[in-house]
Amino acid sequence: MTSQADFTAVNAALGKLIASVPQSKVVEVFNAFKALVGPIPNFQFSGVNSGDAVAAYSAFWEFKDVVARS
Repeated sequence: MTSQADFTAVNAALGKLIASVPQSKVVEVFNAFKALVGPIPNFQFSGVNSGDAVAAYSAFWEFKDVVARS
């Protein structure tokens, strides 16, 4: 497990990397992964706490907004 400082640094670096390319390219990469992975089956969701899943989803969208502002 990584430290909170390392986790924060990695996320900051990813945000800077993502923000450094045109939005259209980020969307292309997102869609390429989506095409490879496909829909996430319900049985995969059954293995996680729904509150944790919602928190992770919310954090992802907050991170997206932070990257967009930078």
